[in-house]
Amino acid sequence: MKNAAPLICAHAAVPCCEDQPFLPPLTYQINTGSLVCFLGQRFRTLNIYLQMLAGLAEAKSGLVEHFVEQQITPAHSHFPGIAYLDYNSTLLSVLNGLENVKLPALYHQLGSRQQIDEQAQELLSQLQYDADHKILPAFMTMLQKRHLLIARALMLKPQMLFIENPFADLELEEAAILGQYLATLVKNKNITLVTSNANLDFVQHYAQQIIYATGEDFQFFQQWQDFSHYKQQNRLKF
Repeated sequence: MKNAAPLICAHAAVPCCEDQPFLPPLTYQINTGSLVCFLGQRFRTLNIYLQMLAGLAEAKSGLVEHFVEQQITPAHSHFPGIAYLDYNSTLLSVLNGLENVKLPALYHQLGSRQQIDEQAQELLSQLQYDADHKILPAFMTMLQKRHLLIARALMLKPQMLFIENPFADLELEEAAILGQYLATLVKNKNITLVTSNANLDFVQHYAQQIIYATGEDFQFFQQWQDFSHYKQQNRLKF
């Protein structure tokens, strides 16, 4: 792992959630260039913790520090260092795929139109599959939509990318294609990726850190074998 500097440190952090009387405190550190998978039986709860870690929701108690060594906090003060794709993230229906990808960079004036177009084309070329990025989202496969949402986020060159339920509604082959692409982003671009509710095949092959929410606390694993043993011992079902 290159330059494994701490990006986020949670200190007994508990997210705000009015309809859940108890949420366990999370103490954890997320480093540069790591691939972290949150797992558990309650998907909404996992996403609440992701939103807190990304700085989209405040902690009810405890503390979440962002970009620790850069001494910049709160999270919104170093936009676009963190990109977040929630389960309901969508493309704009009136723009084709390529224009959707370019839109944030154009809005924030991160280069000339030609530079942004070249950057978008380069990003899209990194995943090879049968897709026409000049069509409208209504005519796209779920894999293409998910890929373009990720590419759109990457146009802002974040250091961290959070994705809720990244493989929802994908066929097995599509999930394998997207999973390999996400792992490549971490390896080649040194991006930190944090997911919730990833499928176990992705977790097994690519996760560097696994966090399992039991409902009462968190269990932490550095490798699949340890988590698999824990899963069998506790008869966990996914």
